[in-house]
Amino acid sequence: MVRQELESSCREIMFLDLQRDRKTMTGLSVASFLVMVVMAVGMALVRPIRALFDMSNGVGMYALRFFCIIAGNLVYIVAHEAVHGFVMKRLGAQSVRFGFNGIYAWAGSELDYFERGGYILVALAPAVFFGVLLSIGCLLVPADWFWVLYLIQIGNISFCRGFLCGDEACRCPGRAAHPRYGDQYDHIPGGKMSSRILITGATAGLGRAFYEQLKAEDVQFLLTGRNARVLQALSDERTEVHACDLTDEKERRNFLDRVWAWKPDTAIVCAGKGYIGFFAEMSDEEMRSLEALNERAFTELLRVLCDTMKAGGEILVVSSIGALLPGGPFQAVYYAQKAYQLSLTDALSMEYPDIFFSCLCPGPLETGFHERAGGKALSGAMRPEVCARKALKGFRHHRRLIIPGIGNRMACVGARLLPRHWVLGMTYHQIQKKKEGLKT
Repeated sequence: MVRQELESSCREIMFLDLQRDRKTMTGLSVASFLVMVVMAVGMALVRPIRALFDMSNGVGMYALRFFCIIAGNLVYIVAHEAVHGFVMKRLGAQSVRFGFNGIYAWAGSELDYFERGGYILVALAPAVFFGVLLSIGCLLVPADWFWVLYLIQIGNISFCRGFLCGDEACRCPGRAAHPRYGDQYDHIPGGKMSSRILITGATAGLGRAFYEQLKAEDVQFLLTGRNARVLQALSDERTEVHACDLTDEKERRNFLDRVWAWKPDTAIVCAGKGYIGFFAEMSDEEMRSLEALNERAFTELLRVLCDTMKAGGEILVVSSIGALLPGGPFQAVYYAQKAYQLSLTDALSMEYPDIFFSCLCPGPLETGFHERAGGKALSGAMRPEVCARKALKGFRHHRRLIIPGIGNRMACVGARLLPRHWVLGMTYHQIQKKKEGLKT
């Protein structure tokens, strides 16, 4: 293990190297053995292990069970480290390495850091994930196959050094930085953002909430929106305002020229609009307005930002949970445009590695968005200030995709697992609620 040189503002609390620390390694091995014995003996009193050696179904099935025990443990070792790596990448690690040194398998990112909470999550994720998965499997398999899965479960619990790492991390005071696993040091939560922040759609809703969350920081702002009166009230020595309608080509060009000259370090792209109703009943004016704001203005702004941020910068794109769903009946154009925004953001993150791109995909918000789109307000919508707070936390953690709210994240997971026409049907009924009361 290579010992990292810490940043000047960090201090080392603990350094653990199981290859050299024989005392700790021996203690861990003894603890693992004791856990193994307790789990095996305890379960044997409830589910006799003799079922594992049952040959009533033939020698072939008997041999197959033992083969599955060996193969299952080998697959588990690989999958265990893969889960470590997956969680590290989700928390912002730039690169993850895997290996086996003769004592234990490992996954790590030597150039990155995690905050304490992220480190604990990385350390414990495989044991928790496979613990749940194997427990469910043990309940479902026939009696003679129970011990096949349970022996893998014993290995999952007894040989997981992540519990030690998680326990030690819990004892560390404050927000400790941990080498090998983690978020980049210069984006540890609580640190300040860049010195020049652009926010579009800043006069109301989520854009205004972002400004309110960030205005206490010692940074300069460039705010844009259509309501000149509200913008003027926000103007001060640190906040420059630029009132414009981004659907108007001339006003949009003037704004983009201002962005080019101002050269923001961070951009939060919130401006957008929607439409709720039958696709064929959308007016030509409404269609052009949606295209101008959600596609043309969005694309042209990102092009200018990519050009001005060649030396580095951060861009947070506000899309929608609709970008992650198959489609949105009665909001067909809006859902398609949000999917385009997410796709473009993902592509640009690879084209411009010096610029960090993040995409926020919220569910319904209490911003009046659905009323302006032609529908009605939904109960249970998230407040914009809550969404902004969660989004900024994810942005500072360098999360490329931010989905605020456990219900929204579960909906996205379900959308991937269920057949597309099922998801479309559920989306249809959900949007139908927004559409109630629509005047046609």
